[in-house]
Amino acid sequence: TLLLQSPPVKFLISPEFFTVLHSNPSAYRMFTNNTCLKHMITKVRRDTHHFERYQHNRDLVGFLNMFANKQLELPRGWEMKHDHQGKAFFVDPNSRTTTFIDPRLPLQSSRPSELVHRQPLTRQRSHSAGEVGEDSRHTGPPVLPRPSSTFNTVSRPQYQDMVPVAYNDKIVAFLRQPNIFEILQERQPDLTRNHSLREKIQFIRTEGTPGLVRLSSDADLVMLLSLFEEEIMSYVPPHALLHPSYCQSPRGSPVSSPQNSPGTQRANARAPAPYKRDFEAKLRNFYRKLETKGYGQGPGKLKLIIRRDHLLEDAFNQIMGYSRKDLQRNKLYVTFVGEEGLDYSGPSREFFFLVSRELFNPYYGLFEYSANDTYTVQISPMSAFVDNHHEWFRFSGRILGLALIHQYLLDAFFTRPFYKALLRILCDLSDLEYLDEEFHQSLQWMKDNDIHDILDLTFTVNEEVFGQITERELKPGGANIPVTEKNKKEYIERMVKWRIERGVVQQTESLVRGFY
Repeated sequence: TLLLQSPPVKFLISPEFFTVLHSNPSAYRMFTNNTCLKHMITKVRRDTHHFERYQHNRDLVGFLNMFANKQLELPRGWEMKHDHQGKAFFVDPNSRTTTFIDPRLPLQSSRPSELVHRQPLTRQRSHSAGEVGEDSRHTGPPVLPRPSSTFNTVSRPQYQDMVPVAYNDKIVAFLRQPNIFEILQERQPDLTRNHSLREKIQFIRTEGTPGLVRLSSDADLVMLLSLFEEEIMSYVPPHALLHPSYCQSPRGSPVSSPQNSPGTQRANARAPAPYKRDFEAKLRNFYRKLETKGYGQGPGKLKLIIRRDHLLEDAFNQIMGYSRKDLQRNKLYVTFVGEEGLDYSGPSREFFFLVSRELFNPYYGLFEYSANDTYTVQISPMSAFVDNHHEWFRFSGRILGLALIHQYLLDAFFTRPFYKALLRILCDLSDLEYLDEEFHQSLQWMKDNDIHDILDLTFTVNEEVFGQITERELKPGGANIPVTEKNKKEYIERMVKWRIERGVVQQTESLVRGFY
């Protein structure tokens, strides 16, 4: 379709996308800190048709607009207009659609190795060493310890061949470390059993950047490398660290200070950010506890034989046929009919991906998108009308539990109240923001302001049941209890509980029962 030829899609799927990303500090921080955004971009780069689903997502729109050059003219035929709130939107004459994404994005020029706007980029200022050279391709984000911002610009030709600047070159240099497999296995223990992935890494080590480009759409490789974003960007080859030019810097640059000396940089080159290190330590501790308690360790085997054209049906019948103890203790093996062979985690990984994509799809009626976006899902109140819905929610809980035990990813994102329900943690007002932003804002305003003689409310709420609006009391006799400044805290707590549990209490209980 014409939408798939639009500037945002061309920009996202460009081979130089990551090079441009790493030259934009604000966008890079957003990309690394927002898991959902990273997931959406990965899926669009893998299959451009996913852009139709994500094109109106606020995070993706905001992210892409960080790259727009507002000094340029709009592409031929495009128009910029403003809505009733004064927010700018753009009219695409080709697809005859509107979008909040600014089309003035970096597009592929006639030189395949360079992404540029249609006019030269202005000089960028570095936080560390004043102004850098005119060529933006050699400019690194100030927040990262990139080598290009720590050297004297006069001596750059002496070391530019030793220190990789392009993102793909950085990946290759990182993977060519002698002990790379030990490094990767620290966070991906399954790598020892995943011979296919090990062969791909060795292929990149041998072939270099061309080999990496050939494997750029490989999902397993992309997911593995995403775990080492910080290390890849901060990695400096040992021979570059030992080069005399590495110590030279102009007066006043960070290299001349003790905390930025080459020795300190070598010590910190591989150290991830504290919050990331803390999360990974928790994750390793979590899996260690599961292994200590015998989860997924056998000696029994949990064998699933799945027909691709009856994926959900076969998965439901077989998984629900096992006892809770068998599911928790046994090792998992998945075989697709007609594709028999050893399961070195590849078929199992694909199974969880495919099942989650079907099971948590709002099309089937068990789950629905949250009010804020079209990628996080929650239990749907309408699921009560799905046949055998309690068993399906028990099955959903078992799928989540098995994915955790065997360390597989699911193609689904959930709201924070959903995760709290799994952990049996009570929700509060702040959790509503992830479920229904407008509802959250109204209650937050009530909490922050004096409502005396402003709001005329009682401890009741109107809800729709079979198309009819009915009044429901939040507490016994609530219709006769006015909401005042003194009791508004209780009112807010009960409203939060009602909004989160509305029509999904029993379904949630079934899902949690299956999960545990």
